[in-house]
Amino acid sequence: MDVLSHFLDVTGLRGQVFCQTVATAPWGLWIPARPRIGLHLVDRGTCWLRIGEQGEPVRLVPGDVALVPHGEGHALYDDPTSELMSFETWKVSKDAESRLIRRHDGGGAETVVICGGYESITDSLHPLVKLLPARVFVPAAEAPRGLERALRSLRTEIDRPDIGSRTLISRLLDVVFVEILRYWLEKMDDPSWLGALRDRGLATALGRLHEDPARRWTVAELALQVGMSRAVLARRFRDGVGESPLAYLAQVRMDAAARLLIGSDDSLSAVARQVGYDSEHAFNRAFKRARGVPPGAYRRSRRDV
Repeated sequence: MDVLSHFLDVTGLRGQVFCQTVATAPWGLWIPARPRIGLHLVDRGTCWLRIGEQGEPVRLVPGDVALVPHGEGHALYDDPTSELMSFETWKVSKDAESRLIRRHDGGGAETVVICGGYESITDSLHPLVKLLPARVFVPAAEAPRGLERALRSLRTEIDRPDIGSRTLISRLLDVVFVEILRYWLEKMDDPSWLGALRDRGLATALGRLHEDPARRWTVAELALQVGMSRAVLARRFRDGVGESPLAYLAQVRMDAAARLLIGSDDSLSAVARQVGYDSEHAFNRAFKRARGVPPGAYRRSRRDV
């Protein structure tokens, strides 16, 4: 199966543009840590991106795109000496040209950056995302054609919003995300889960787990389905995905359960059965361990949002 597409379905990843930053030097933004994949696209001018307080800055030029997959705090600025403003303060500042455009007039050279991100409806970063590097960078000169087209349409919707623009922007961000991951898969010698998808055996194993998470899988049965020995599959899965097949399956089940709790009125026992638990008690215990709250409380809190 298409593991990447199913991963997007399971996590319920939703893209959003927070604002188009139009800033003249000196300026700086601090985006605080949270379970969200950050996205930044430089439209005009240049700026620097730094992950964390002490990360190595990278210079971004027009057309460059950067993902910050782990939800770490990060900074955008014109110069290391510039004062950093909280991004939350920036988004609600009075210097608003429209719902999406925010301006800062420092009097110097102008930079335009589209700032957005991706959040899971389950408020949890999937283990596959956590295996991406701290920064996924696509230089403008290497951007695939599909990414260029999506970014061009995204700029149009931001600059000239119309009926349905919010939905269209979200769909375009889905395309942007997939194109960035495709680029990374093709161009980088990456040992993470994207690299694992090059391995037919591992890709098949991931597909089986995603297709039928409620099944009572054992590593031996999964190995038989993909034509490997149990020991070889266990080793290659841990090397490529970062954890054991059954640990990965547990996360897939919890993501599926979270989506059902949010998006359906099924009873807790019905949700438990759909994600592979015969006992509601066992499901409650597993969900609380994974999410920090019992499934009933999780459902109520998410529906109150």
